[in-house]
This record gives sequence, structure tokens and C-alpha cells, in this order.
Amino acid sequence: MSVTDKIAREILSGADGDYDLAGYDSAQVETLVAEAFSAPITCNEMMRCSFVVGGGKKVRAKYSATLGKDMTSALIAKGFAEDKGAATSIDSQGTFKYQHNTGTDLKSVHVFPFVNISRAGGDAAHASDDQGSGDDGRFSPLKLCIAQSQDDFMQTVQLKVKSYGQKKKLHKYLKRVEGDITAIETKLVAMEALTPSEEEIYGSAKDLTDKLSWLEGEMTKMIDNGNLTAKERHYMLGQLSEKVTSIQAQLDKARVDGANEKKIAKFYATLALMNDKTDKLTAINPVKRDIKHAMEIAQLKYRLAGICISLHGIAGFAQFGRERCMHSSVAVNLHSALMKDFFGFLVAYSRGTVHYWERHGGDAIQTGTPI
Repeated sequence: MSVTDKIAREILSGADGDYDLAGYDSAQVETLVAEAFSAPITCNEMMRCSFVVGGGKKVRAKYSATLGKDMTSALIAKGFAEDKGAATSIDSQGTFKYQHNTGTDLKSVHVFPFVNISRAGGDAAHASDDQGSGDDGRFSPLKLCIAQSQDDFMQTVQLKVKSYGQKKKLHKYLKRVEGDITAIETKLVAMEALTPSEEEIYGSAKDLTDKLSWLEGEMTKMIDNGNLTAKERHYMLGQLSEKVTSIQAQLDKARVDGANEKKIAKFYATLALMNDKTDKLTAINPVKRDIKHAMEIAQLKYRLAGICISLHGIAGFAQFGRERCMHSSVAVNLHSALMKDFFGFLVAYSRGTVHYWERHGGDAIQTGTPI
């Protein structure tokens, strides 16, 4: 089945996330739910997909008055059940819950889909090593970040979480746990019993608000200093482009509806801010990060190229290069280097060594290695 909804495509990739359904009507919601949740999702951990379906008076106009009801009705039609105590644990799959966050004044529907966990490990809290502990009882890195003191957390991030993408993933995880803590506290107020996994989360989490605030500051510094990879910059530019399109649509609607000048001025100010951020990101010269085991990866790609030529000939290898190597970020870009000098590669291949790469790959491969 062809997936037409952008949010559904992202959900089916196996990554949970937060999604804004501003502008969605009943038919679009039905399509989203049908495409995303008709079958179990293959993923590495239990998922939670959060959909903003409304809010206070400042954002109310962006959402259909029946959006929340449309969402829950579509979910029920797919076999989901409402569970006010649902959390990101494997026993909550196939459930959803409605939440009004008074801090942000946004109304959300949190969906815990049916899943097929693609690897073993994890506990009932998150069904993966992101949240659970292994058989040896040790903390996973992400779970350790939750339980650490603020000072230890900051030191861990500075030593181990160096890229913007890694920091963003950690931020997303901490926000998810923060949401779980809120749900747990709601259960405690209602005098409801906690599951063992909920008790573990609630008892181990420390300083989440402070950690999130500090981490957000570190992410902002990376953007200001231009410390982004090409992929990270491309992703952020895409997000900004979507926001600009949405704000422009709201501005056009406000003009048609005859909104007052103050409201229109706010839209213009927001657009100017978004455009300024876009200009700054576009001006960034992306950084390249060292890849762990880059030399070994390059050597394996070399051997794989030799196998491809043995099986499919030069034409097959050329196709292999286009399909498999052009998007690789390893130290040696196999395809581009080989396309520059086919003869040199064939000589190296006939010798059964990687001496060719000493010339074309710099320091990535230091010594000749037999195929």
C-alpha cells in the first residue's frame, strides 16, 4: 500500500515523535491513522507517537474543533483502546490517552501503537536497551543519563554525546521520560497502583528539567557556532521550511479574514525570525566528523567491490557504486575514488591488495591487505 501521509511515513520508519496536526481535517486524520496504525510497526523499542490536536485560545484557530474526537474515533476503529495510565511500555501497545498540558496549553493524543520489536532486550518500560537494563543488570547509556546527577550528566554529554544529532536524540528521549513522569504522577494523585517499570522510572529519574534546559543550551551553542554536519543542517533547513510554509498560510488566511494589524504584525515578525534562522543555517559550512572504525569499513567496502565485480562485471560494479556508496560518509568514498581511476582499481584488484587506497584514500588505510 502506498503511504501518502508524511507523518504516517515517518511513524512507519519505527521512530516515535511529536506531531502537530494543525490544518488536518477528519478525512486526513482517518488517512493518517489508517496508513500508520493498521498493522504492527517494526521497531527497535516501544513507541509513543504524540499528536497535538488543539490548545488554548492562542492556538485554537489552527485546529479543527472536532480534531481530538476525529483522532480517537479513528484509533478506536483500528482496535485501539483508551487507557489513561498508558506509558511507553510494551504492555501499553494498542492504547491511547488524551492529555491537556497546562504548561504549554496544548491538547494532545498520545498513541502507543502495536509493535514488532526487531531485537531482544529491554524491560517493560521501553522494550529496548534505551530504557531497560541487560541481563547483567547494568544501566544502558540512556537510562544512566536519567539516573545521573546534573554534574555527572553534563560530563557524560561532553565526553560521549558530541554531535548535534546525538544531543537531539537524547533530548527527545528525556522529554519522553518527562512525559512518562507526568503520567505517573497523575496516577499517584488518583491513588492508582504503579507497574514495576513505572516505579523504576519514577524512583531513578533525577533533575530532568535542569538536564533538558542545559542540553537545549548546548544544542543552541552548536547551531550558533556552526557545528553541524551536512545531514544535520539539511534536516533543520527542512524543518524551518515547513514552519515558514505553515506560518505563511496562516498569514494569508488572517489577511483574508480581515484580522487586525497586531495579529498580522506578529506573523510577519515570526516569518522574519524564521528567515533569519534559515539564512544563518544556509551560511554554515558543515563539519565532518570522524567515523568509528572508518578504516575497517573502507576495507570491507573494497572487498565488497571486488566481489561485485567477480559476480556482475564492471557494469554491475558501476551500478553498485551508484546505489551503495554515493551516500556513504566513511573516510574513503569508494565509488567516487574508483570512478576517477578504474584502471588503478583493476590493477590493485588483480594484485589482491589495497595499496591503491594508500594513494587515493589518504590515511584511511595504512597498509596493504589481501582480499
